[in-house]
Amino acid sequence: YFIISAIFLYILYKGHKETRQIDYQTSSTMLQNILYANFGLVFYLIKFVLPFKLSNCYPLPDKYWGQPMLTLFRLAPLLVLGLIIFIIWKRKNKKLVFVSLFYFLNLLIVLQLTRTGPAVVADRYSYIPLIGVTYLVSDKFFDFFDRQKNKIFRIGLISISAAVVLLLSFLTWNRCGVWKNSYTLWNDAIKKYPNTFVAHNHMAIYYQQEKNYDMAIKHFNKTIDIEPQYYGPYNNLGIIYHDKKEYEKAIEYYNRGIMLNPYSHQQYYNLAYAYHKLNKLDDAVINYKKAIDLRKNYLSAINNLARALMDQKKFIEAESYIKLAIKYNPDYPHAYLAYGDLYLEQGKYNEAEEYYKKVDILIPDNPLAGNKLAVLYTVKKDYDKAIGILNGIIEKDQKNIQANLQLAKIYKQLNNQEKFKFYFNKVMEIDPSDKDVLEFKKQIDLIK
Repeated sequence: YFIISAIFLYILYKGHKETRQIDYQTSSTMLQNILYANFGLVFYLIKFVLPFKLSNCYPLPDKYWGQPMLTLFRLAPLLVLGLIIFIIWKRKNKKLVFVSLFYFLNLLIVLQLTRTGPAVVADRYSYIPLIGVTYLVSDKFFDFFDRQKNKIFRIGLISISAAVVLLLSFLTWNRCGVWKNSYTLWNDAIKKYPNTFVAHNHMAIYYQQEKNYDMAIKHFNKTIDIEPQYYGPYNNLGIIYHDKKEYEKAIEYYNRGIMLNPYSHQQYYNLAYAYHKLNKLDDAVINYKKAIDLRKNYLSAINNLARALMDQKKFIEAESYIKLAIKYNPDYPHAYLAYGDLYLEQGKYNEAEEYYKKVDILIPDNPLAGNKLAVLYTVKKDYDKAIGILNGIIEKDQKNIQANLQLAKIYKQLNNQEKFKFYFNKVMEIDPSDKDVLEFKKQIDLIK
């Protein structure tokens, strides 16, 4: 058993390491992590006996939980030492030794001796470790029960046991409702432990996914108020302001997050993407490369780096990164799309068409390739073919801004003012702040 446990412990460690959870950045010292580990060992045993105010996450015991848990946090090393001495004293009791090792080894990877996340204790960490404790308690109970001769006392024990089972069953059923969805889960944690920054962070993510940015910002800021050294909310606030097209503000938050955790490839990518949106290509290239340094096969970063280099007219270097993306994933459609754009930019229309059609094969129901082919046919002045493709896209999605914009451009070139105005007004209704729409509008204003 212990050999198998050691194997799976190693697999879990490697998984955490590869996803950089082992590198989670925190202000806690090694001494604090040891104290957190001792606290966890005692805390789970207490929750086993008193399963009340359960939560999927808890505050840090030495900072935001209040005096009772702070006292337990300080006493935990002495309590653990006492347990160790007791186990050594009773070492001939093989069941006790086995259960103790079972409990400790199954908790080892999540005791936060090396921080793998912002939480130091969580109920889910204890489910398997407490199986051994449950077995030991049950074994001792039945041993005690079998030694009782008084019938009334035995009935009393059975009644008490039944009541405990019913109570635990009710508590289990009640917890199921808490896990109904993300809102009920994190709202429960916040109600019970208002200073749990992990709960506020996840509640903010829930609101972010619902596009309720005001509430998301409120909870992200609350997360920062509680734990300013946690990088997560800075990155997510950056994403919110990016979605709101406030790129400078997004960059500010990404940089603050990177200061706290310089090992997050996602943050460097987001920062680069914001710079790219502002056409600050040198900064975009630098940060795309940093993201790739942290994650070699980061396809989105590799592909967007190629596009930033294309925008800088560095076509040879751009092509080398497109080839790298295809090397990592030969069926990655965005790399072939970038290849098509590269050849289109260089006036190699046949090669561009070949790669756009490759994208259409890889993702046949996606309008990406169709829009690009329409641009290519427009450049070649094959307007009928371009219009046919674009009408097909709009049939499936009337609000496809690229298709409507390209039709506006085509009819402008054909001097068909009626259809030009129709499609131009349509794109202004869909998204007047779109970068390509604004650029086209600027060109029209210059002509006027």
